[in-house]
Amino acid sequence: MRPAQQRRRIARTWASAGVILLAMLLLAGSQQHAQRAHAELLVRQDQIATIRQATLLAQLHAERHAAGDSGSGLDLVRASLQRAQQTAADIGRGQGALRGLWRDTPPDPDTAASVERLLDSLRALDTLLADRDAASAPQVRLAMRGEQRRLEAALAQLEADALDAMDASRSGLARLTAALILMLAGIGVAFALWQQRAARQTDIEAAAREAREAELDAFAGSVPDISFLLDAEGRFLRVHASRPELLMVPPEQALGRLIKDLFPTEQTAAFMGLIADTLAQGKGRAEYRLLIGGSERIFEARTTAVSGADRVVWVSWDVTERVRHSERIAQLGRLYGMLSACNQALVFSKDEASLFERVTAAAVRSGGYRLAWIASAPPSRRLVASGLDAGARLPEILLEDADSPLFELLAHEPPALRVHSRRVSPRPGLAWAEACASAGLSGLSLVCLGEHEGQRLVLVLHSDTPFDLEDEQQALLAEVAGDIEYALQLMRQRRQRERMQAHLEQQALALRSSRDGILLLDARGRILSANPAACEFLGSDEERLREQPASLLADLERDPDYARAMREALRQDGHWQGEVLARHGSGQLHTLLLSLARVDGGEAEQASRVLLFTDITRQRETDARLSRIAHFDALTGLPNRDLLLIRLQAALDAHRQARQLGAAIMLDLDNFRAVNENAGWGHGDELLREVALRLGALMRPGDTLARLGGDEFVLVLERLTGVDEAERFVQAVQACLRPPIKLGQDERAYTQASLGLIRFEDAEGEAELLLRKLEVALFEAKRGGGNTWRRFAPAMGEQARQRMQLEQRLRLALQEQQFSLVYQPLVEVASGRMVGLEALVRLNQPGLPPVGPDQFIPILEQTGLINQLGDWVTLEACLQARRWLDRGWDFGSVAVNLSPSEVGRYPVEARVRRALEHSGLPPERLELEITESGLMEQGERAEVFLRELHGLGVKLAIDDFGTGYSSLASLKRFPVHKLKIDRSFITDIETDTSDAFLVEAVIDLGRKLRIQVLAEGVETERQRDFLRARGCALAQGYLFSKPLPPDALFERYGKHSP
Repeated sequence: MRPAQQRRRIARTWASAGVILLAMLLLAGSQQHAQRAHAELLVRQDQIATIRQATLLAQLHAERHAAGDSGSGLDLVRASLQRAQQTAADIGRGQGALRGLWRDTPPDPDTAASVERLLDSLRALDTLLADRDAASAPQVRLAMRGEQRRLEAALAQLEADALDAMDASRSGLARLTAALILMLAGIGVAFALWQQRAARQTDIEAAAREAREAELDAFAGSVPDISFLLDAEGRFLRVHASRPELLMVPPEQALGRLIKDLFPTEQTAAFMGLIADTLAQGKGRAEYRLLIGGSERIFEARTTAVSGADRVVWVSWDVTERVRHSERIAQLGRLYGMLSACNQALVFSKDEASLFERVTAAAVRSGGYRLAWIASAPPSRRLVASGLDAGARLPEILLEDADSPLFELLAHEPPALRVHSRRVSPRPGLAWAEACASAGLSGLSLVCLGEHEGQRLVLVLHSDTPFDLEDEQQALLAEVAGDIEYALQLMRQRRQRERMQAHLEQQALALRSSRDGILLLDARGRILSANPAACEFLGSDEERLREQPASLLADLERDPDYARAMREALRQDGHWQGEVLARHGSGQLHTLLLSLARVDGGEAEQASRVLLFTDITRQRETDARLSRIAHFDALTGLPNRDLLLIRLQAALDAHRQARQLGAAIMLDLDNFRAVNENAGWGHGDELLREVALRLGALMRPGDTLARLGGDEFVLVLERLTGVDEAERFVQAVQACLRPPIKLGQDERAYTQASLGLIRFEDAEGEAELLLRKLEVALFEAKRGGGNTWRRFAPAMGEQARQRMQLEQRLRLALQEQQFSLVYQPLVEVASGRMVGLEALVRLNQPGLPPVGPDQFIPILEQTGLINQLGDWVTLEACLQARRWLDRGWDFGSVAVNLSPSEVGRYPVEARVRRALEHSGLPPERLELEITESGLMEQGERAEVFLRELHGLGVKLAIDDFGTGYSSLASLKRFPVHKLKIDRSFITDIETDTSDAFLVEAVIDLGRKLRIQVLAEGVETERQRDFLRARGCALAQGYLFSKPLPPDALFERYGKHSP
């Protein structure tokens, strides 16, 4: 209740109490007045009765005295008269009492006159009685009789006066009661009117309050994410959620409940502390994490105390993506710091032990890892470690456990990938995983350092949080590995140089084979000899260089301070090392690492110094590239995604602060893949550079053009002059791409693009969200057939949200291993005998809507998660096949599908090798199915790719044959043993002559090339009979069996096999 309303209610209450009190006082006064009047009447009547009784008694005594009664006398007569006289005197004074009733009111004039007459009569009798001589009995009797009439008249007058006074009192009381009734009626009417007015005012205020509450509800409903109204005890009074999925319980279930009923004790304590601080300070702010729907969400909360009440308004935003992005940036920053520290270690380390110690220390100190150590094999051992207190026995367990990824990595040839990262979760039977979990280490990265001194080296990094390294992060770790490998190489070379200095004569051949330049100088700095590397760098042969001054020393002398430091180091230590810019024989400047050593002894004309130099130009160029790789695209020189996000966020902030018009455009080339396939990757890169130049020519000062990757570009347009200028810019982009682009000498390419547009006023949230909306608009343009553009609309966001939800489901499914495999038999058409199986992947997430492979496979391909799923499918299929073989079931071979996005972009050959080695499955039992279109996308690389897989001993099949454009020449070269006719040609084979002709042609082609042909999707007996009549050997489909789980499949086919 508001204070004004409370004051009015208190006023009404006091007014009502005043009216009631006044009425009670008036009633009490009238009652008291009536009682007093009645008491006076009773007392007066008693006094009159007393006087009458006394006079009658005096008369009786007088009569008896006259009759000679000795018991009566004049004294008794006088006593009775004196008593009557005293009572009359009390009446005259207005005093009297009767059984507790008191009267003390002066008499009115009429009563006083009557009393005076009564007293006169009584005094006359008393005077007569006082004269004893005259007061004979007869005289007294006569006198008494004579005055008795006067006394009765006076007493009658007194009674009449008392009754008149009583009547007057009653009349006054009646008038007073009538007046009181009228007054109470008036007050009641006034009070009723007041109450009616107060009720109307209350209704008006209630309506206004309801309107304000409705406005507040509408405002709270428009607040992003969730908001609450809580009291000081943490009770939910109101709950508003624009995203109910972010709540622990539905809003209606939260109302009236306490925070402690919904959250753990530790979280409850933090929340109640925030409420207490908010009530004390007026405002509060906090960040907290909750586990919702199986995934951790991060929220930012801001709280405000409600004025005049112990209540708090709590508003929360879901900042999970922002925090995750910040964590990724922080991880990149730590990796860059680690890279920088490792580069310093390379410079200051003198041997492998110090290098390894500095590198592992940099990984812990700068990279943020809990444990870092170097493993080598053979023999398997730990060389050096930093942060070992995190798990003292962990390195030995990883080196000894045959199931650990480190053991597998050290036991085989170095893989193509330098960096291998994975999340670690405890699994029964895996000692290394349980050891990592017990040490609190849930992230593992293995960085291959190559071979050194006959040993394989691996940098092992442990973190206390799970992570999925992105390409850029893996590239940084790979760069660290390359630098370490390069440093090890330099150390080997340094040792070679030291041996050459010690045995110069005996190691002449080794000197000439060195990749570093070596000059033997005399005391005056003239060249006595030079190895081939030095001659090549200086651009002359040894004969011409001999007796010539060493130009490298002349380069040093240009800087007096540098030269002075060199001479001082030679004098004190006998050697000096430093960098210098020197001119190559070609005229170009190179960066050299010089090592100058003094040779003691010998004749004056003999060698006195050895100058060794290493061309580190490429290393310095690599360092320079590192400064650009973080923010610029290597191919086009344009800003990359990270720099784009920074500039785009700045443009959005300027738009919100100064209301500057702006827009962003995302562009994707429609026919870029065809250029790569037909003209080659080199021409594809050339096309991208030309597109970047054309787009750059359209940009205005202050605009940003960036390349996201592949054939995607983003244009950020700031300070637009009108709302239609962005659409005109889109048209200008389309126009600039229409002219053909020259590739090489004679080839030309015609490009077109799909574009997505979003204006800043349509953008909500941060730059990352804007890019996702741009992707949605671009996707709609692609769906429209390409060569067009679409402006983002909110309806598109719902589609993007559904896709994002599916992507999150798939990421969770990969983490929680919620995928499973089913197997469909491959049968001989003629006999119906099963000759093989095809492994098909299914998604099992209880409680969620089902999702088929046709829905989740494209998402996995677009996000790059298909590689992770492919690793699991291949290994699981091989393990299951091995289990069937161990149970004695000869199932033939098991087929596993490869995604087109994996072909040529992922080390499939290494994956298959690992799966075969880990499972022990014979290679001929595994068949890999590759779609015809996916194979054709590789162009010339397709044959190389297939032969690499064929070299493992596995079988190869072309899936969905007939839907691509493979040539017969290519088919003849490919080492495939099976063609699978796509189901689209089988469905209408009985009615569509074109389908029937194509199927017959493929069957005939396979027969002539001695390649098996299998028909997919056979569901009717007439389809089977058609294929059997045309000589098709194999088929699969629901006519024979639907896909079955492993146990059901074995129960049906394997349990009774011979």
